[in-house]
Amino acid sequence: MCVINRIKLLGLCLVVVGMACQGEEQSGTFAEKLKTLSVKPTVAVSFADKKLESTGTAAVTLQPVKGEPAFVAGPANDNALVISDQDAGVTGLSISGAGICSAAEGSFVCFFTPLAAYEDKPDKRHYFFAESNSDGGIYCYIMGNTRVTLQFRDLDKSWPSYAFDYKWYKEGEHFEAGKWYHIAVTWNSTDVKLFVNGILKNGGVKSHKTAIDFKNIMLGAYGGQSSLNGAIANVAFFDKCLSAEDIKVLSAK
Repeated sequence: MCVINRIKLLGLCLVVVGMACQGEEQSGTFAEKLKTLSVKPTVAVSFADKKLESTGTAAVTLQPVKGEPAFVAGPANDNALVISDQDAGVTGLSISGAGICSAAEGSFVCFFTPLAAYEDKPDKRHYFFAESNSDGGIYCYIMGNTRVTLQFRDLDKSWPSYAFDYKWYKEGEHFEAGKWYHIAVTWNSTDVKLFVNGILKNGGVKSHKTAIDFKNIMLGAYGGQSSLNGAIANVAFFDKCLSAEDIKVLSAK
């Protein structure tokens, strides 16, 4: 084989290998993706083995609320936990322990899909997570079927001025049952950002004084009601704001 043909063949092999590696990176497991991030998770829950375990840096206890854990096939080579106030699954997952993050700064990420179409009503809320105590509160939920909200309850017990409501959708779009979405929210004392499927949808600068440290998070529900009524996978909390690059990695299916 002449030198030129060998060079061409070598180049073709490198292209094929590069494409294979790129595909492997995009479809890597949750654990593999986490290792590439610039920030390490405090809580990282994968349901790949259909177990409730956290591999983050914080020592936490995971406790299902009511019902028996049920799982469905999820994205990114993972299973997904069903959280519902209907017949199947659990109504929530309690995450308890120190060192998770605080309202001062943090990030939350997950994949989720609605089990059924959400009603487009303002009073219908489907919670990703919530925590509330005497130092304040933080709540992340879908209002109706189109609006993702990150809301703080401040030290003086006020809320309206500390609600960050972000419509991520184009007119007419909504969360569809059976379709997987990657949600990421980052926050600090002055800035909040929402990413959907790895894309920054909205961000804003508003100050809040909530002093809450996360110690008793309810995943997928609030107060035993307003359940997510969906399946959730690749769940993680961080005590720092994730970069857009890190979120892009985590959002790959």
